[in-house]
Amino acid sequence: MQLAIYAMAETLYDPGTETHTAMPEVDQDRALIIHLPAKGGDPALHWLDIGAGREALTHALWTRQWRKNKALLTPVAAVEATAAPPVSVNTKVHQMVHGPEGRQIPKPERDDVDEGRDMPSAIAQIKEAVASLTLTAEQQAAMAQWVKEGDDSRRPWRITARSCSRRFHLYRAACRLATFAMTDDGVDDDMVRALLAMALGCDVQPAVSVGAAIGQLSIDEAKRLCDVVDAGTIRIDAQGHAVAA
Repeated sequence: MQLAIYAMAETLYDPGTETHTAMPEVDQDRALIIHLPAKGGDPALHWLDIGAGREALTHALWTRQWRKNKALLTPVAAVEATAAPPVSVNTKVHQMVHGPEGRQIPKPERDDVDEGRDMPSAIAQIKEAVASLTLTAEQQAAMAQWVKEGDDSRRPWRITARSCSRRFHLYRAACRLATFAMTDDGVDDDMVRALLAMALGCDVQPAVSVGAAIGQLSIDEAKRLCDVVDAGTIRIDAQGHAVAA
């Protein structure tokens, strides 16, 4: 794809003079790769089919534009929700926090340091709920990676024996992200970052890991993220940002 873009360029840029010159005529179907082995050895030449790269680029641009679609989600009317849904990660954790009939279970009040109070009973509940679920291999891998990234950041959120309510709500939010952003190709990292950006109020740059970004959520931000995902009131704006509809 990269070499196909080069071949289709209209000009050549000279960074020394900061000027453009006309692009010479080049082959639009194949490019030449010079492979220099990193560990030494003889170089090798390879023909590369950049026609296929150009086709892939077309699909990539289409996908990028498709992700800006604003009409992918609509609220489910109460009359449509008569059948009992299968128990899932979201259902289990939602029942644990809100009760089986949707009744709000009292939660510890937020402390001044934005960590909440120790809540061993809730920790046991969430561990039990998550342990009883069948996550896909991709979801399990994503969750494990995010928790590890959180451990490596300044604000870890792994559930431990003396965890606080903020970690509890962050783990809830991570469960929502792993399930909502699941695609046929695994968990969509771009969608996860868009949802986190909506909750945090700022973009989550590629240099910031998803696990570290989850660790930056406050209790209120994590709750809001869960509520918006559960309600299905998310849309993608023209800039590709996730916003509450």
